[in-house]
Amino acid sequence: MLDHDLLSAIQRNDLHWLEANASQMSADWRKFIHSKSGDTALHVAASAGCTQVLGWLLSQGCDRCLEQQNADGKRPLHCAVQASHLPIVKILLDHGATIDPLKRADWTPLMLACTKRNLQVIRHLIENGANLRLENKDGWTSFHLACREGDKEIVNYLLDVDGSVWNNVTKNGRTPLHTAAMHGKEGVIRILLSRGSYSTDEVDACGNTPLLEALRMGHRNIAELLIMEHNASVYTKDKTGRMGIHVAAEAGQGEMVKFLLESHGVDVNLLSETGEL
Repeated sequence: MLDHDLLSAIQRNDLHWLEANASQMSADWRKFIHSKSGDTALHVAASAGCTQVLGWLLSQGCDRCLEQQNADGKRPLHCAVQASHLPIVKILLDHGATIDPLKRADWTPLMLACTKRNLQVIRHLIENGANLRLENKDGWTSFHLACREGDKEIVNYLLDVDGSVWNNVTKNGRTPLHTAAMHGKEGVIRILLSRGSYSTDEVDACGNTPLLEALRMGHRNIAELLIMEHNASVYTKDKTGRMGIHVAAEAGQGEMVKFLLESHGVDVNLLSETGEL
């Protein structure tokens, strides 16, 4: 059990307390586990960004916890990355932490780093061998996640590392372009259109195109960009036979409906394949 005094000392980076009480601690740090989170002392120090304490723990045999998983399947490296603590990431990797361990749902540290939009951490992981092509259980790669978050510098960097990483689909057929369109990331879409080679009106498993996603979510700027620069069609149908105007209307996106009617001449009485207006 990771007792309160030890946990508190680690969290406040109190190396003096740890050194003074070291004789009372077991040599096997693996037995010091937080009762709820399953965190080891190394997890706690990594999350809190306590470099001095982390170094001391590793020197005292806590390196045996480098690959230990907590209740969420995270290892200390996952915790350091999620908290964007680059010095901690460097220390853990220098001590031999596995670069691409999987947490629950098959998330690697690089995937977590891409959700935190920390280019320095991402760069360090990749320079130490992190695999940009690994997928989680849903088929999402680190690049998909970076496109969702919308940091243009990171997206460009990942494309510099692997120029074909844009060419990937999730288990339900979604491309990074679908993801960026759904989340309204105009800058990322411009990068994807200029550096990738996406087919116009590429559909996912449900027949949704990036344009349909933009219309559903009310991103007029994205819809206009896809229509004008990617030749996306306002008449492409999803698997239920609905076109953009039906998708926008169903989602309650009145401005998108108005945009299609006034800017692109869509017939307000246009029927879907099921006969819906």
